[in-house]
Amino acid sequence: VTIIGMTCFLINVAIRGYVPLFSSNPSAYVEFYTKFHMFSVAATAISGLCYYCIRTQRLSLIKKIILWGCIVYLVILFPILVVSRGTFVVAAVPLTVTIYYLNRSKFRIFVLCLVAIMGIYLLGSNLRGYSDEYLDEHFEPTETESVMLSPKMAFLYAYLTVSHDNFNEAVQNTTGYTWGARQFSPFNVILRIDSIREMRDNGEWYQVRPHLNTANMLAVFYYDFHEWGVIVSTFLWAVVFGIMQGFYQKSKGAFSLLVLGYAMNPVVLSFFASWVNMFTLWVFWGVIFIS
Repeated sequence: VTIIGMTCFLINVAIRGYVPLFSSNPSAYVEFYTKFHMFSVAATAISGLCYYCIRTQRLSLIKKIILWGCIVYLVILFPILVVSRGTFVVAAVPLTVTIYYLNRSKFRIFVLCLVAIMGIYLLGSNLRGYSDEYLDEHFEPTETESVMLSPKMAFLYAYLTVSHDNFNEAVQNTTGYTWGARQFSPFNVILRIDSIREMRDNGEWYQVRPHLNTANMLAVFYYDFHEWGVIVSTFLWAVVFGIMQGFYQKSKGAFSLLVLGYAMNPVVLSFFASWVNMFTLWVFWGVIFIS
């Protein structure tokens, strides 16, 4: 799987003609996407299995080195090369879950993983090469928010708060319903039902700023069914995630651990985006199933 991911990344580089890390264009990481990029990102799902094998199997030193190399490439090197903090976090959270469950010193391991994630995330932010003028223009809080921040702090502030601000906009302005079209969106990537796609695309969507378009998990539930959507959908997904955790605690298997690891992405990142409504999450679960 790692070799497939590397190959797709190299094909992507050949198509676009550059590596985002070495480009001076601040939008290089967005313009880098092609149909091969999905396979490059999907390959990161295997990192937890690499660690599982290192911890639980009797392997020669060379095999362990190869597996550690796979983890370093998939979780650290590849996200840095494509300057994608999102790819890094989505790969790092499930790996952290795997490390957490397979080690006895859980609190110490968790703290170390958290420090590493924050460090690499901040490095990824700096590698995008945004100028202070660009950050001031796009991320500085408005005067009505009564706070003035340095450009880099404004960048961080915007990413931590914009999804909640967009949720507030939805609650204040939304009048219609999308009747579950947003919940069904991941499956419609394959089924391609036009009525579902049109309902989602033509539905209301409110943002505090045009370029900050994320909405947290509750907002997407709200767009579909308003208050009842938030209550019912949150309850149902909580039950699903609880079942995944219980299944691993009972079976202690590699497959259930990896599935649980990726279930943590919607939980940990629910403040920023609704991952259960994205095709990417289901691709990760699919890769785990195939592996």
